[in-house]
Amino acid sequence: MSYMLVVLTCLISSVPNPVSAGCSSPLSTRQEWVSALGAHFAPTHNVSRGSLTFASKGTISNPSGTYGAHAFPTSILDDSVCSCLEGTTCSYVSVPPMFSNKDVEGPCVSTFSAAEPSAALVTVGCLPSTPVQYFAYQTNVFARFTSEDEVYFPEVSPLPSINQKTMGDRWGEPFIVVTTGSQETADSIKGALVASGAPSDAIFFDGLSHPSVKLGGETPDVLEVVVRLNNNEFADELAQYIADSSTEQLALWLYPHSPTPPDGDLLPASPLRSRSSASPSPDPDDLPYSEALDELTAAISSQLAELGYVMSYSGIAEPAMDFGYDENDTDQCCISGFLEDTSWWSNMVHFSTNDCLYRAHGAWADINMNWNGGELALVGTPLSTNFDVIGEEADLVSYSTFTCDADSNEPLISWGCSDGTCSDYCEVVPLSMLPTLSGCNPVGSAENLFMEYACTDEGTVAMSTYLNSNCQGHKVSENVLDGCSNSTTHYEGEMWAGGIMRDSTVLFMVGVMTNKLGASSFHNVYLPATASYNDPDSGESLSFSEESLEGSSSSWGGDDALFAAAFGRECVGESKFCKVLGLGDKPNGEALDVMSRQYLNPNSMTGPDKDEFAGHRVLVFDRKATDGGGGL
Repeated sequence: MSYMLVVLTCLISSVPNPVSAGCSSPLSTRQEWVSALGAHFAPTHNVSRGSLTFASKGTISNPSGTYGAHAFPTSILDDSVCSCLEGTTCSYVSVPPMFSNKDVEGPCVSTFSAAEPSAALVTVGCLPSTPVQYFAYQTNVFARFTSEDEVYFPEVSPLPSINQKTMGDRWGEPFIVVTTGSQETADSIKGALVASGAPSDAIFFDGLSHPSVKLGGETPDVLEVVVRLNNNEFADELAQYIADSSTEQLALWLYPHSPTPPDGDLLPASPLRSRSSASPSPDPDDLPYSEALDELTAAISSQLAELGYVMSYSGIAEPAMDFGYDENDTDQCCISGFLEDTSWWSNMVHFSTNDCLYRAHGAWADINMNWNGGELALVGTPLSTNFDVIGEEADLVSYSTFTCDADSNEPLISWGCSDGTCSDYCEVVPLSMLPTLSGCNPVGSAENLFMEYACTDEGTVAMSTYLNSNCQGHKVSENVLDGCSNSTTHYEGEMWAGGIMRDSTVLFMVGVMTNKLGASSFHNVYLPATASYNDPDSGESLSFSEESLEGSSSSWGGDDALFAAAFGRECVGESKFCKVLGLGDKPNGEALDVMSRQYLNPNSMTGPDKDEFAGHRVLVFDRKATDGGGGL
């Protein structure tokens, strides 16, 4: 299939009027552009109309932003490709595709094939008229085939984004993005748009001819455009912009009647914008603000000691989704190298871009079963540990049970439950997200025995065994899993000190305020608590914007260029710089994780460099229980 994507967008008014009232080119004008473009291509292309629709703020896996994706009344993928992506006719080589918001996404809703370079997806819309901290359009490799009936899901982009800086901060003005593999199609679309009245300086090209994108051939990639919008505040007009996107952001899919000649000129991808600002592998102690972070750590530790707290762990948060430093690293980690990737963050690459820098600390496991064999391990570089309060090791019991989703009849597992009834503070996960529990798998080392978990007619989950690798036909055995089982995990050393929540734990993330220093446009710190990650209210309650942390470091006597964000069972220091963690947010014994997101250095017009400043630090404090015991 040949294709191209054109996106046209404009900003909304700074007053709570309809979105189109804030555009220098109102909706009626943009509709004229769409109609003219459709009429121009109708003799040679099939034309379908759709929209670019944003999810409600906070309902996706980012507590301070939202994603936009294309939607059409019917899928613009061939039925055979769609059936494959849905797992009907193809096998998943990795975990199934992951979605930010399963209520509005699906493998066939906003994706399109790269089978032919000359088709087009055209989106005509509007951006917020008031500047936001990050707005970017990027085409991702959603799915890649290892054969005609095997597929995996990189969900990442090797291409530079088109963001507010590369567009020249055109707030309040329309913009048009043309994403295509064909130079001829790009030129034709630009000509038709300009002839219809669209301004030529609003048109930007997103070329798809790139070594990491499979255009054409027997197994072309399936692509998806994701538009990210992040801001530290979501005022009424921005919320209205998101709510109106399905009607204000118009889209056309233009698919040619005839195949593109194989010798047609391809539209190359834009060159990578370098994000490196320091020498390779610098000494962390030599990075700017390293000494200031040492001083802030000492100040916090000293003041908490007066409250009876001991610092059990300190360390440096580790960069995640760490690519975009050269032309090949995104492909090596996350596309061609997806199945061999051993990075701890390999299962987290979900439409991550070269504009992003993530930093993370805590206990993590790779559901792709690559890093650390899928077992829980500590992420981050330890600097110190102290076991005076917590002891050097602990054996923790957790509980789990299997259930069936009442609507889809999909098998689920509730794990990490805090008591023997499997009813309190559980994490509920579909088995389809767990490679060892989804589909038909070998039983241990047996060569001719296979097992599958499925829901029964009675609404319980059963594990059945078969003598064939597709788990069909005669069942050798069936075991109904309807009880609450328990397991014991042993923790010790750095993992116990820095990676597990305890009854008096207070965690700090401290670091450089990169927005303030002009090295990023958006920066937040948040606790990815499972119970609230996709809840707009709870998710926001466990997130700090950098702006909300202004003065947090100086409140402890630290440098004003730094921040200090705290999470704990109770607040320490000024309450506005601390988030209280209830048992529903983070039960005792659960993995203790914290993350930060830094988007878009306005000078390099791409992601912040991880080595421009000293990395964020993580400090974990515990207080000895009044009965003389420590730990949990």
